[in-house]
Amino acid sequence: MMRFTNEYIARGFYIIMLIILFIALPIRLFILDRNALKEIGAIVPSWGWYFLFPVYVFRRQYLNKFSLNIFWIYMVTTFIILPVVMGILSSFAK
Repeated sequence: MMRFTNEYIARGFYIIMLIILFIALPIRLFILDRNALKEIGAIVPSWGWYFLFPVYVFRRQYLNKFSLNIFWIYMVTTFIILPVVMGILSSFAK
């Protein structure tokens, strides 16, 4: 019989939180974004662009003649700031 230690339970909780944070939340935000765009009559890129999210953000802004500031903020936070923060946090784990 497997014993559930506090460490085992903590790891399970950590995995569940990561799934929610990195899978469920972005999908929910994507759906909310698409619905909000449809309500105002904006052009909505297809679902397939979700898997190339930077392209989706660019297309939704460009096709609706919105400012590309959101696209650039996404690019900077995803590809510059996030790797730096992850590097800093991983240095504490050593």
